[in-house]
Amino acid sequence: MTMPTFQIPFEQRLGTDMTTKNLLKHPEVKDIVTKAVAGVDGNAYIIGDSGWADNTQSDVLYAPKDESLGHAPIIVKVQHSVNFACIGCFLYQCNKWHPNQAP
Repeated sequence: MTMPTFQIPFEQRLGTDMTTKNLLKHPEVKDIVTKAVAGVDGNAYIIGDSGWADNTQSDVLYAPKDESLGHAPIIVKVQHSVNFACIGCFLYQCNKWHPNQAP
């Protein structure tokens, strides 16, 4: 007798980009991140487009709903290991949001 099996598609397995991005887009997780980083409720932010014109991509962009309130955008990048190349890429992406300000 064989047991029925279930296989999770690769892109939805833990540790893959889709799982991380979907988790970070959940309202409760967004609320935790925005409170920890900016001291603001998650309702003050929307999930923005994390793809850039040069085909690079952040994991998630939390964009302020109302920029007149002075809330900064939050770019979330999840990395297994951090090195200078990762930091350089992250600073490059942050600079694209505010091109007139040095990272």
